Amino acid sequence: YNIACLHALGGDKAKAAEMLGRAVDAGFKDRDWIELDKDLNAIRGEDGYKKLMAKCARFLKQEYQRIMEVDDLPACLAEVLQEY
Repeated sequence: YNIACLHALGGDKAKAAEMLGRAVDAGFKDRDWIELDKDLNAIRGEDGYKKLMAKCARFLKQEYQRIMEVDDLPACLAEVLQEY
């Protein structure tokens, strides 16, 4: 992830998108952080960036659905997850 930021700051958009993709594939799926990190501003309009954000969204949706299937999930946690 940090390598992607370095490439974005250095103006190498293609390499930044590639490294961000590798970070996401390796498990970094903090979509909120990715969207707020100013280091990645240079690649936000790139197709690769948009595809990665869609990939993160799909992952989060799958995780949400998996968590909501737990039978003994406390009601307060379920309520918070529905708001998210």
